[in-house]
Amino acid sequence: MKRLCTALLLALALGARAEDKKPAAAKASPAATRKAPAAKAAPEEPKRVADGVFKFGKDISLGTGQSVDGPVVAFGGSVAVDGRINGPVVALGGSAQLGPHTVVSGPVVSLGGSATLQDGARVEGPVIELPHARSLARLAAPLFTAAAALAALAVVGKLVAGVGWLLLAVVLWALFPAALRNTRDTLERETAACFAWGVVCWPALAAAAVAFLVSLVGIPLVPLVAFLAAAVYVWGMLAIAFWLGDRLGAGRWESGLVSVLVGVVALKVLAFVPLVRWAIWAATTIFGAGAAFASRFGTRAAAPAPTAEVK
Repeated sequence: MKRLCTALLLALALGARAEDKKPAAAKASPAATRKAPAAKAAPEEPKRVADGVFKFGKDISLGTGQSVDGPVVAFGGSVAVDGRINGPVVALGGSAQLGPHTVVSGPVVSLGGSATLQDGARVEGPVIELPHARSLARLAAPLFTAAAALAALAVVGKLVAGVGWLLLAVVLWALFPAALRNTRDTLERETAACFAWGVVCWPALAAAAVAFLVSLVGIPLVPLVAFLAAAVYVWGMLAIAFWLGDRLGAGRWESGLVSVLVGVVALKVLAFVPLVRWAIWAATTIFGAGAAFASRFGTRAAAPAPTAEVK
């Protein structure tokens, strides 16, 4: 009996030692073997399309996840957006439709249509819609075409006028070369007198025209005053062109006609510049007309040029 108890105790001891030798992984709790939950994916950033979208006569469509860093403008079309716009949204001649994922950091303008915002759309600026402007938008193209045609006609008119001035310069130079030289010399040497004559002559011509109109006897003389005013302007214009051509030529041209023609071309080219155009007109109406009167249309020679004294 004693031997039997000893054998049982020995068997229990051996079993306990074998249990201690099992790997620690086998004793791990079920909670330790569970898989960790997967991390949530970060929200996808909007895909940048461009710095700005402009279309003429076409619609603009930007879907979900698209962004524009600038204005979105459709000329003669509609705009449909469902992304982020860092700028204004403008539809000229169409409608503006904003989806639920739209974020606009600027105004939304629809001229000639409607501005529709679905639930969830956010606009950080005013929403302006003028549905009755469609008729004006339809007129924009023909008005633009008419304006371009008028501008082209104006350019053609200036070119034709320039050719007319060149022909007039040739004719007057052929008839009165010495008179034009005298007028140019008067303009150059007696500038102050030309200015004074230019300031006085135009009010005097206007007063004479009014006086002739008031008196019945003087009415037939009104066309004569108008002709005199036109002659003064033309003669003064050619005198200034002659003077300018001499300055541009700097003595390179022997013929005075070349100086006159070069001066006319230079004045007509400068006349395309708005501010310079008015300066040319002022110089012609004051200094040029004054030179015509001061030189009596070139029949009076200018004062001799001052000479340097020799010490």
